[in-house]
Amino acid sequence: MDTHVPTARALRVGVAALACLALLAGCVGPSEPADPSDGPTTGTPVTDYETFVFDLAPSADPVIEGGIATDDESGEQHYVTVLTDGTETDRFDASLLPADAAEFVDAVSFERELLVVIQAFPASSVPDYRVESIARDGPTLHLSIDDSSDGGTDDVTVETVLVRLPGDAPDNVVVTTEEGERFELGESG
Repeated sequence: MDTHVPTARALRVGVAALACLALLAGCVGPSEPADPSDGPTTGTPVTDYETFVFDLAPSADPVIEGGIATDDESGEQHYVTVLTDGTETDRFDASLLPADAAEFVDAVSFERELLVVIQAFPASSVPDYRVESIARDGPTLHLSIDDSSDGGTDDVTVETVLVRLPGDAPDNVVVTTEEGERFELGESG
């Protein structure tokens, strides 16, 4: 009986299995951004954050003081603010803030955390915003947002992204969407 035949066959099967695993690892592993402008390229990555996202149906009043109202004639499309003190949560309109969003806001420990509020006025009734990455570059906080919108009607809702994270208040917050659009703290538009 030739003992080399089963060994050679086992070797071929093993090599084929390793090749398949290598291909699968490439498919399910982390992917590199298609374009460097897709996310923060400078600074220290922030990984210990939590987010909560909700849509607000058309309303004459904004869910947060200074934020976007759906019938705002100024054409505001984006809004960013940072809350660093528990008393600032009074800026939220309790009658418009969904209960689970209110719980998220109430859970912020302002002694060691801050709350970033990002709003957008997309032309979709089913926006699907997600925070993809956050980085700190000195006094600037960079957030990369996936702002995809699949389907829906021409109705417009205000999408609000709440981000709870530790650390000192930034001097600026720069938000970059997957389409490369940028807006920041204190800007309107």
